[in-house]
Amino acid sequence: MNKDYRKFELSDYNKNHKKCLSIANYIIQATNDYNDMQTSLENFVFMSSKRLNKIMFFSDVIYMLEHNGQSMLDEPYYAWPGGPAIITIYNEYIEGLDLNMRMQPHNYEGLPELTGEITSVIDTVLQTTNKVGTATLVAESQKLKPWQVAYKKAEIKNSLIEPVSKESIYNFYKEKYVPYAQNDEEKEN
Repeated sequence: MNKDYRKFELSDYNKNHKKCLSIANYIIQATNDYNDMQTSLENFVFMSSKRLNKIMFFSDVIYMLEHNGQSMLDEPYYAWPGGPAIITIYNEYIEGLDLNMRMQPHNYEGLPELTGEITSVIDTVLQTTNKVGTATLVAESQKLKPWQVAYKKAEIKNSLIEPVSKESIYNFYKEKYVPYAQNDEEKEN
């Protein structure tokens, strides 16, 4: 009997995926809360599986920069046309929107609580990303050199699945952003 990949039980997922689901649910709920405060549709943030992946990605980049390369997500990134993506999250939330054009969190029992460090990073990223469209987030994620290399490999192999290592992601952004932060700290002293 073939199992429909869209019908699953939480027990089908390992502990690592449960943490990703908790993070995705937090982002979705925070976005819905933000939208509830908007008085104009022009400020409304339309959540999609692609946007969710980008917010998770940029939140993880900030978390890695603050934690010496340690990722807040244990699931791998893959080089998809829209930039680095966590395939299981993409598939989980692909059907996304309800009748009110809002994505709803998935209510599973047994999802782990997120630490204040994680929610703080996500909140910071959401404050920035709520002001830009999904296409901009995709374009920014595609500037990642390790994604570009992995995507080229996938094209050569004619494959949709080519991993992008978190170490390469961390090193790319560390070289790009950490020296500036260190210089600013030195100036203050």
